[in-house]
Amino acid sequence: MPFAFLLRDLVPLALLFLLLIPLYRHYMSRSSKTSPMLPTYWPVVGMLPSILANFRDVHGYVTALLAASGPGHSYEVRGPAVTPSLRFFCTCDPANVRHIFVSNFHNYPKGEDFASVFDTMGGSFFNANGESWRRQRARVQQLMASPRLVACMSSSCQYKVEKGLVSALSRAASTRVSLDLQELFMRRELAPIVASHKESSETTSGITIFKPEETKPLVYLQAALFESMRLYPPGPIERKAVLNNDMLPSGHEVRAGDTVLISLFAMARMERVWGQDCADYRPERWVSENPAGAAMLRHVPVHMFMPFNAGPRSCLGKDVSVAQMKSVVAAVVWNFDLEVVGGHAVEPKQSVVLQMKSGLLVTATKR
Repeated sequence: MPFAFLLRDLVPLALLFLLLIPLYRHYMSRSSKTSPMLPTYWPVVGMLPSILANFRDVHGYVTALLAASGPGHSYEVRGPAVTPSLRFFCTCDPANVRHIFVSNFHNYPKGEDFASVFDTMGGSFFNANGESWRRQRARVQQLMASPRLVACMSSSCQYKVEKGLVSALSRAASTRVSLDLQELFMRRELAPIVASHKESSETTSGITIFKPEETKPLVYLQAALFESMRLYPPGPIERKAVLNNDMLPSGHEVRAGDTVLISLFAMARMERVWGQDCADYRPERWVSENPAGAAMLRHVPVHMFMPFNAGPRSCLGKDVSVAQMKSVVAAVVWNFDLEVVGGHAVEPKQSVVLQMKSGLLVTATKR
């Protein structure tokens, strides 16, 4: 019988949703096309119609919402009145980010909801907070400082590039068939775990393989990688819980128990943060010159560029990850020309880790 009462309550609410979503679309179609509008707070259902209507492009919607919210680039999104837990404070303001991740770090743990979503990680330092997190992080930090481990990861990366990635691209180039580059990078064959192997030569059938340490001086290559991660961060949204009431630098107040969503995807597209060309892919924004006139990577504060997190939770494996990514990209661009298959649409998939909805279909040609 309780189920019948539940149905009785939900049916009129569902009918109201069906009515309000078309009304919302009609309202938006009559509004200005040049300025994104902030969501309407409807009686009973709150901002839920706006959220549902834009869910297919949630990252674009959040970007437009925060751009329209004013200089603080922050906004409180509220769901139906009967679900007070469905309330999120969204921001992409760098000052707020610095406050949350650095200055007042202890007031913004990941929270129980985060741990429940990533329950497969158990009590690891990925989910942990407080003293448990500090102890685990100290152990991992000590492990990451081991020269033997770094050498092993470098060797493994070189092996996977040569035997997995380059081999697959060579076959695609010789047969002239298209392949899904996203799927290729995610396949298990590209991640063999080997205890030991014979040291690879630098060339295989005319293919040049770069060791991770060889690519460290390549400034523009790293700039291109950082620009890609700026526009398309692997984790497009960070989530934090609020322990105690707090006032953010933007002037917004958050309350204990609130959930804060930080959109890195939106931050990359804010003119106030990255300039008028913020939506353009331009690696040159990362390159400057040292006093001797040589190219060097421009320093960007971590609260403006966060693919590796910021503050006490910053990624311990950042340097190793960057070195490995550079060796992979160097091997691809030096040995192959890649072209996206005509008519293939590349758009983000709605997921915790940013992926492409339909993959990345390309054809490869050997240089």
